[in-house]
Amino acid sequence: MVRGPQFGWTLLQGAFDLFLGILVLSSWPSSRYVIGTLFSLALLFDGLGLIATGYGGRRIVGMVAAKDAAKPVQPE
Repeated sequence: MVRGPQFGWTLLQGAFDLFLGILVLSSWPSSRYVIGTLFSLALLFDGLGLIATGYGGRRIVGMVAAKDAAKPVQPE
C-alpha cells in the first residue's frame, strides 16, 4: 500500500464511515436529522478527500513537467 500525504484524511474518512455504519446498524439515532447530519458529514469528508487527491495529483504532474522541461531536446 502506498501512503501519500493524504493518507491521514483517508484514514479519518474511513473511521468516520465505520462509526456512522455502526450507529445506523444499532438503530441509535432515532431522529432522521441525526442520520442526515452524519451522512452529510460523510459526504463532506468524501469531497475533502477528493480535493486533496486532486491537489496532490496536480503537484505530481507539475514536478514531472518541470523535470521534463529541464531536459534539453536532442535534434534527430
